[in-house]
Amino acid sequence: MINLRQLLSEAKTEHGDNLMVISGMAEGYDEVLAGAAMIEKVKLLAAIPNVGYGDYYWKNNSLLKLDRTVPFQVLTDYAKSTGGIEYVCRKVYQNGRHSNFIRNEWMADRASIVWVYNPVTKGTKQCYDYCLSKNIETRVIDAVA
Repeated sequence: MINLRQLLSEAKTEHGDNLMVISGMAEGYDEVLAGAAMIEKVKLLAAIPNVGYGDYYWKNNSLLKLDRTVPFQVLTDYAKSTGGIEYVCRKVYQNGRHSNFIRNEWMADRASIVWVYNPVTKGTKQCYDYCLSKNIETRVIDAVA
């Protein structure tokens, strides 16, 4: 099992200030990766699918059934001060496609390496398959914070 903080620390040693993590800001792995970037003081770019994403997924429909607005705000504040925030779409659906999937492709297209955790869930599998189809370097990792 890979320790994300250690992986980021090693990458920061190799790449210095050029290292930036792009997180899709979903609860779960994206959240853990963003948190590890914050702890290790690595620049974070928050790739948020749409403007209402935080309220919908982190407040009203959190996987934990809790209002998680504060942790989302902490991570987005860190991103704002280091790498930025990108709202990938204006609406939930764009040209008939869900903004979460558009965000996945947006992130992959900008990454040097994509780290994927558990590529069997719907969104992660879509991102993983997209990376493979575009020959984007992708590593499946089994990680802990």
